[in-house]
Amino acid sequence: VRSSTMAPVRLVVLPFADLSPVPEGYLADGLTDELIGALSRKTAGRVGVIARSSSLAYRERPQDPAAFARELGASHFIEGTIRREARDVRVNVSLARANDGLRVWAATFERDVDDLLSLEREVAKAIGTEVQVAVRSEPGSETPVDSDAYLQYLRGRYEWNKRSRESLLESLQIFEAVTLNSPEFALGWAGLADAYSVLMDHGHLSPRDAWMRARAAAEKAVALDPGLAEAWTTLAMIRGLYEWNPRGAAEAFDRAAAINPNYTTLLNWRAILLRSEGRYAEAH
Repeated sequence: VRSSTMAPVRLVVLPFADLSPVPEGYLADGLTDELIGALSRKTAGRVGVIARSSSLAYRERPQDPAAFARELGASHFIEGTIRREARDVRVNVSLARANDGLRVWAATFERDVDDLLSLEREVAKAIGTEVQVAVRSEPGSETPVDSDAYLQYLRGRYEWNKRSRESLLESLQIFEAVTLNSPEFALGWAGLADAYSVLMDHGHLSPRDAWMRARAAAEKAVALDPGLAEAWTTLAMIRGLYEWNPRGAAEAFDRAAAINPNYTTLLNWRAILLRSEGRYAEAH
């Protein structure tokens, strides 16, 4: 998604079709709504998700799904089916490119009808993860992504975002394992740099050695994938706070903003650095 050679990713979830012997519309509608909501939350700032009101228009005038997705300005579309037979529920879902209709990811999920809610959550979670893996792995992306490494990366980010001492140390361990097992996975190094940075910022690690480890991890991430806003953001913060290099920090922040101007950590950390330099007007 963040590769500098790729266009921004924008998804549309098309209404799911109910293929049950006796169709129950609420099953397909509920799953469609769940996916749109979950993807909007999970990919905020990284992947655009088109609103339900727009995607539902597909039901009123069925046509080529790729053409409909292009009409909405989407780069990718998700479509699927749900089928219930007695107590068994099966969901088929796929991700495809809007420009040529090429499918880049697909999966099938099966559950007992009593587990319908957990099935919906499982599908939403899988798409939130696998959609980003598939999009980053399709032709044109710079670095292939190992899905297990990406799942562990998401675990690390989940702990990192909690910001407690325990969760930050847990994220550090997770990112260290990711970089050890998948040393070519740039996001793992970006996560490791962020873990060291926030642990220092919160006073849980001494900057004496940790800032050099954070810088090395950020530089490794940038070397592997120059299109990571996360890595450039961390590098900017290290240059500004620990190397007293405001020009270098500004350059790194500019690189991050060019990749993803809506990256929340970038906006927050740049404001913090500007305030530390007394540039309060620019920090707002």
